[in-house]
Amino acid sequence: MCSSDLVYALLNLFINLQEKKIGDAYYRQDYLALLMHPYIKNIRHTLEPIHTRILIHSVEEVLLSQSKTFVELNEIEERLEIFDRAAQMARREVPLQNFKDALAAIHESFVRKTAGIKTLAQLGNRFEEILTFLLRHSPAARYPFSGEFFQSFFLLLDKIKNSLLKDEEFKESKDLFDLFRHIAGEERISFQGIPIKGLQILGLLETRGLNFDCVFLLDANEGILPSVESSDSLDRKSVV
Repeated sequence: MCSSDLVYALLNLFINLQEKKIGDAYYRQDYLALLMHPYIKNIRHTLEPIHTRILIHSVEEVLLSQSKTFVELNEIEERLEIFDRAAQMARREVPLQNFKDALAAIHESFVRKTAGIKTLAQLGNRFEEILTFLLRHSPAARYPFSGEFFQSFFLLLDKIKNSLLKDEEFKESKDLFDLFRHIAGEERISFQGIPIKGLQILGLLETRGLNFDCVFLLDANEGILPSVESSDSLDRKSVV
């Protein structure tokens, strides 16, 4: 599994946010990275996606204008400047209170409920709830290959929730998160293709069986594919 996959990247953002928190305060950059993830900032739930994006960008602008490195959720929810700015950007089409309620809902669903997790079962259940919510209320289902990625992660979470260690409490949350990263990093996602239809993704060895007069290799570095023979300055032919 590639770590650039949006699903894995999102779950890793949840982990980063909880790992670096100090008391009730979250590292600002991790908090903003989570909110700016494409699945989060395009949620259609209490607001339309365009207004959710306006809200998230307003949060970003206000927090980046201050010098505090760590922020508390209650503090952010009380910053009227955020919601007034969002309402102005939305041309007052959305009441200010709606923006406040939407941010509180995001905090509750994606941050507060993720805090305090101690076991693999809790982690698996929480991530399953998050992914299910995003499939229903975000554009996640419309991304290419999202079906394969989400299905693979749901199977992985089921495996975690039913493992022998599922109820074992970890004294250090970092150990729990590192274990999840290790398990997720071992997963591989297979894509099933139809040989006689559509675009096919092949490995290099599979291309040996192609029967075409001309085949284009994309993103191949000259000298590596194909390899270049190295010249030997002590070639026997040059020795007298």
